[in-house]
Amino acid sequence: MTILNLSKNIVVASKVKAADTFFKRLLGLMFRKKPHPLLISLSKEGRISSSIHMFFVRFGLDVIWMDKGLRVVDLREEIKPFSLKIYLPKKKANYVLELPCEGIKGGKIEIGDQLQILEER
Repeated sequence: MTILNLSKNIVVASKVKAADTFFKRLLGLMFRKKPHPLLISLSKEGRISSSIHMFFVRFGLDVIWMDKGLRVVDLREEIKPFSLKIYLPKKKANYVLELPCEGIKGGKIEIGDQLQILEER
């Protein structure tokens, strides 16, 4: 799938994989050798349920949290690998987009931006 920023009319990420099952969400990007964009879809909106960790993640990430309407509610750049911290969004989120570092540099994304998911056929 591809993620677009409708507010800025640009592509945020392409070839995004979905983590839409309990197991895929649980595993996330842990133990992977290379980063790839991952969209985590949650069953309900929340701050704690949309938190992430970097245990066993071998590379840094940029992270975007979105509400159920795909509006950006928080973002973090360059989260360090193997960090023992838990990262919570400032507001409730229903989606979490994990990108390789520098995925949101240069003002590609700002809090309040409207995103869209395009399914690839």
